[in-house]
Amino acid sequence: MTVFEEKAALREKYRALRRGTDPAAAASASEAICARIASLAAFRYASSVLLYAAMPGEPDLTALAEKALAEGKTVAYPRSEPGGRMTFRVVRSLRELEPGLYGIPAPSEDAPLWEEDGKPSLCAVPGLVFDRRGTRIGHGGGYYDRFLPSYHGTAAGAVFSGFLIPRLPGGRYDIPVGLLVTEKEVVIPRGKK
Repeated sequence: MTVFEEKAALREKYRALRRGTDPAAAASASEAICARIASLAAFRYASSVLLYAAMPGEPDLTALAEKALAEGKTVAYPRSEPGGRMTFRVVRSLRELEPGLYGIPAPSEDAPLWEEDGKPSLCAVPGLVFDRRGTRIGHGGGYYDRFLPSYHGTAAGAVFSGFLIPRLPGGRYDIPVGLLVTEKEVVIPRGKK
C-alpha cells in the first residue's frame, strides 16, 4: 500500500470516528484544549493568533479567540483563495466570519490580510488525526501543508486525545507541528518524520 493509499484509508477511518463524537464530550474537551493553549507561553507572548473555525468533530477554539480578542491580540482566520491557496485575514469580532468554502466560517475577502511582522505568533492547526511526532492528516486539500513551510511562528496542533496516535505515514511534503495540545496533555514532538 502506498503512503497516499494509507492516508486515504486513515482519512476515511477518522472521518467515521469523528462523526461518532459525543457533542457534550467534545464541548468539554474543547474547553480544556482552549485553557491549555491559553496557558502556553507561545500564546501568552503572541501578538497574533491564527485560529480556525471548527468543523463538526474538531476542537472548537471559540473561547480561545474570545480570550485573544479581549487581550488585544490580532486574531486571524483562514480564507481559501483561488488556486488552492490559503491566506489568514484579520477579524475584530467573530461576528465578521461568514460561510466560506465548504460552508466553513471564514473572513470576508475584503478583511485585512494578516502578514508576519517578526513578532511572536501562534497558529492553531486542525487535522483529522495527529501522531506524537507532530505529523497530521487533514482533509486532503493541502492548505496547511502549503502554508506552514513559510510560517515562522509556533504551529500547534489542536486535537482530541482519541485522535492522537503513535505514528502516521508521512511524506516529504508533510510539515510537522511544533506542539500538540489535547484536553489531557501538551506534547512537544521529539523528531520529524
